[in-house]
Amino acid sequence: MFELMYQQMQIAFAERINKFIYTVRRIPVIGKCIPEELYARVSLKRVLAVLAAIRSVLGDMINKLLYFLAAICLGAAVVYIFLDDGKNAFTGQSIMLFWIFFFMNFLLGSFVNSNICACDEKDYLLVGLLRIDAKKYFLLKIFKSQITQIIYYTVFMSVAQHIIFDESLMTVFLYMLGFAAFRFIGEAVRLFLNDRFGMPFTDKKLPGIFYNIYTVVMFFVAYGTFYLLIFLKYVLDIDGIVYPDIRIVATNPVFLILSVVLAVLSIRYIVNYQNYPLVAKRLAGFNTVMEQKAAVDALVKVNQNVEADDLSKKETGQKIFEEKEGYEYLNAIFFERHKKIFSRPRKLKTVISFIIMAASIVGLIVFKAGSTAKEFNSFANDMWNAMDRVMTIFVFLMYCITSGRSITRALFYNCDHSLMKYGYYRRPDAILKNFRIRLRFMLKSELPMVVVLCVGFVIDTIIIGKADQWVKLLSIIACIVLLSIFYSVVYLCMYYIFQPYTEGGKETGVGYSVCKGVIYVASYSCLQIDTLPQYFAAIIMVITVVGLVAGYALAYLMAPKRFVLK
Repeated sequence: MFELMYQQMQIAFAERINKFIYTVRRIPVIGKCIPEELYARVSLKRVLAVLAAIRSVLGDMINKLLYFLAAICLGAAVVYIFLDDGKNAFTGQSIMLFWIFFFMNFLLGSFVNSNICACDEKDYLLVGLLRIDAKKYFLLKIFKSQITQIIYYTVFMSVAQHIIFDESLMTVFLYMLGFAAFRFIGEAVRLFLNDRFGMPFTDKKLPGIFYNIYTVVMFFVAYGTFYLLIFLKYVLDIDGIVYPDIRIVATNPVFLILSVVLAVLSIRYIVNYQNYPLVAKRLAGFNTVMEQKAAVDALVKVNQNVEADDLSKKETGQKIFEEKEGYEYLNAIFFERHKKIFSRPRKLKTVISFIIMAASIVGLIVFKAGSTAKEFNSFANDMWNAMDRVMTIFVFLMYCITSGRSITRALFYNCDHSLMKYGYYRRPDAILKNFRIRLRFMLKSELPMVVVLCVGFVIDTIIIGKADQWVKLLSIIACIVLLSIFYSVVYLCMYYIFQPYTEGGKETGVGYSVCKGVIYVASYSCLQIDTLPQYFAAIIMVITVVGLVAGYALAYLMAPKRFVLK
């Protein structure tokens, strides 16, 4: 087993090192100093392999930590900023962490994120081409992944609960024992469902429907429960509402014994499973890998031929393309032909924003009608004070929902990758002209959601009687508008400066990855800022203007050399 692990590490690190050397050799100035002979230097590769192993462990740990902070800790922290501690009916932030982690990791992650189904080119290389024993390979993959996840999350949860919230370590360890059991139960269930319904079973219609419903329900229970309880207590004025303490269930001896017994049976099922060669053939075979690559193109080229025919049938050319020429005409054809790619996320974000704002408006109206003037004024003041922190939340929220990445990806695979071969398309004047056209389209895509949010905040402000404080209201509206502009500019600039997409459907590039990481950290760090809305809006305005000018200049200077096929 350890020999197999060593072989996998050798192959994986050799691939990474070769990619690293290739990437470094493409860096301007520095790349010219790197000889091609590095590919053949075994001694150097051994040193780099050690560094790659350390980087792999640290990278995996950081990814898990970022998930824990964003999905678990942030979910609990966001709840607490809306109500002052004196007004909060639900004490114990550690209880919220336990609750969210239980539904997101015990019940959702364990059964949705399967190592068996997550096959890629590396699995095909090792099992399909190098003929590594399928059973040994998948068993090693399962146990290695699950054990590392159990260790990481146990450390994170212990630090968060014991050091920060002074929770008993024994409680944390008993809780995480149940988590460890559920990880193996989930793998066994996924393996059984794949064996029963076909691989992967989520492709089947009926199991796929239940799979999606289960995912949505777990998300709602994890994140929506607290807001539902707030509504019941403060809007419907129901007494005795308390936040459920999942520790009572997760650390119960009966629950733990049952979980451990099921985990042992699951491990036995996984170890004795005989159809791993079939799993390798179905999920890590050549046809599957090719289908996954084709799916990348299909995702961004969906209905291309159908919509191209639709353009001629609908005879929309006179209206849409009238008086357009050059790159305006080219981009107009592209955006109309692939409008389904862009319209779906735009409509989804707009509808969700409308539902949230409509719910807040209706909730305020109902609460105002069913409470005394003193109670409503007190609640309105608390809500208005909480709006100071809403702006910092919107920085991270707008980062999460921006369409910049998906739009630039669609631009590359459906338009630019064919035209990059021609020098005229990479001239500075052509790049700037396309940059302006596409930025305008990206801003239009964000406009419906921005309008809904702004109108919703205005109506909420009027209902709570704070319309006279227009400076703060305008600051909130300006922040929403500026953030939509900022993230559109950032992703478009990164696209032209780094061009991270390959013809094989992957993202590559050290600079692009570093920029994404910096943007994520900066956006997440804004959650810790506590300042007046007008000051925060002014900062966002300066950053947006500077970013637009700098991005425009960098695209002009760097894109002609960097905007190439990879």
